[in-house]
Amino acid sequence: MQVFSERGCKYGTLETVCPGVDRKGVKIEEAKWMDIRSDRQKGLSYTEIGRKYNIDPRTAKRYAQAETRPVYSLSEPKPSKLDPYKEQIAVWLEEAPYSAERILEKIREQGLDGGHSIVREYVRGKKEQLNEKATVRFETMPGKQGQMDWGFFEDHTVYEDGKWKKLYCFLMILGYSQTRYIEFVTDMTTNTLIRCHQNAFRYFGGYPEEILYDNMKQVVIKRLLKQEDSTLNRQFEDFAGFYGYKPILCRPYRGQTKGKVESSNRFLSRLAVYEGDWYVSFPPVPTLVQLPLTFLFGRETPDGLLVKLYVSAAFFVLYDYFRRTRRLRPWAASLWALFLVFASDMVSVSLDGGVWYQAQTLNFLLLVSAFAAMARKRPTLACLFYALAVGCRPFTVLFGPVLLMMYLKQKKRPRLWPGLAAGLCVAACYAAYNYARFGNVFEFGHNYLPEFTRVETGQFSLAYVAGNVKTFLFGLPFSVQNGAWTLNKFGFSMFLCNPATWMAAVWLVEAAVRRRFRPQMLLSWLLMLLHLFCLLLHKSFGGFQFGARYTLELIPYAVAMLHFSPRRAPRAWEVAVFSLALIFNAVGAYLLNC
Repeated sequence: MQVFSERGCKYGTLETVCPGVDRKGVKIEEAKWMDIRSDRQKGLSYTEIGRKYNIDPRTAKRYAQAETRPVYSLSEPKPSKLDPYKEQIAVWLEEAPYSAERILEKIREQGLDGGHSIVREYVRGKKEQLNEKATVRFETMPGKQGQMDWGFFEDHTVYEDGKWKKLYCFLMILGYSQTRYIEFVTDMTTNTLIRCHQNAFRYFGGYPEEILYDNMKQVVIKRLLKQEDSTLNRQFEDFAGFYGYKPILCRPYRGQTKGKVESSNRFLSRLAVYEGDWYVSFPPVPTLVQLPLTFLFGRETPDGLLVKLYVSAAFFVLYDYFRRTRRLRPWAASLWALFLVFASDMVSVSLDGGVWYQAQTLNFLLLVSAFAAMARKRPTLACLFYALAVGCRPFTVLFGPVLLMMYLKQKKRPRLWPGLAAGLCVAACYAAYNYARFGNVFEFGHNYLPEFTRVETGQFSLAYVAGNVKTFLFGLPFSVQNGAWTLNKFGFSMFLCNPATWMAAVWLVEAAVRRRFRPQMLLSWLLMLLHLFCLLLHKSFGGFQFGARYTLELIPYAVAMLHFSPRRAPRAWEVAVFSLALIFNAVGAYLLNC
């Protein structure tokens, strides 16, 4: 299938990207000017004509009323900070429906020194153009079509034949079954391309009737509007003729045309690369939990349902703790469980089923389960939950001293060594898993992701602290743009979105003033600060969600401080603060997902 489209002009402007527009003026084809006049005589409004020809309604009016073809002079446009990145932005938007915030993040990594407004307005205009020329997606019949593309990994090299060589990736996917073939190579010559095709055909057990390609020089030498007018690489043309399939030329980087193989390419860019091998960098526990569902449902695995189940289970665990262990009344236990779980970033996180959110919510469930088990004098179960939580979010290891303090505070302590043995066995599995892959018992793979290997400071650095403090602690989730309130996905605001983190300090001061201070409360709070500092060292703060999902790792410390304080129900001011935070997060989650 061939897909071609023309670029359109943004309403109300005359841009040099539009067909027929140059620095000296606008050249409207005689036929188009006549068509506009004809459409007006047929009764079409200027707005309808503007939409039809992708011009401003006022311009349509001038064309319709003019007796001769109008020509307008165009002043030299003012340079913009965004000009060097506009071509790249267009490519990204055709790859996937990136948000303006995601585009801003990507071009800031390339050196843009500009604000959010200029990027948002430009991306909005480009998306309007793309929507107007939307391509219809379709699924092919079995054996009909395949898609092929190269993957580029400029930051990675492999040692071959006594030399360090760049690494490339051959990708082919069948349109109907979405069966993939991936092969890593050190060059992109025509001979290599043909060999990879043969290996793919051997792997598939055959080949499709047609295969889609970009404008790659190994396939086409001269690209013209019509495929029959284009000049194919003679060697590759002979190869395709030998097998009897038809090569189809597409626009390069056009995600709507080759979406399946393009998505595979993007997936590979998110893999950790170590010594020429490719790894998934996420800790293993969330994957192990999902494996049975994947076996049953395949690609239709309800990952969003899993996240909601984790969150619901965490609510009931905390309710049971406050009701049975702390012996609070049902209404008080319900309020504490509701506030600690949902008056936080958990609201927005629970609406997504991605791998990041599965790890975050499962970690939260396992931590509060470990806490509740230790409070009920079940150290073996607590240690096992704690060890599994580390396999979701490694920084969770800092919560271990809290569990130890809970154990030591108990008067009649059950045996601890079975729990320690269970936890050490799980830790040994992590160590063996990491060592087998990266030669380091503490490395899950994140340090080898492209987004961290491309920067000198790596995944963790003191250089990130100042910026993270600004966005993570004090950044506002909402901002005013052109007199209107809008969502700011880079404003995480821990204090607004997650009040339990700062209310823990209030509880500590209150306990000291009322002479109910206990050392365990101070140690829990200091561990929370240490955990927060470790998070502030990280390059990325969780991507695109309302608030910072990393703060969910801090809530169990607040629960521990309540545990070491006198038993009580939420007071009026606490109900007010948590209720506002709950509403705040609910509104933010709605705006993020609407």
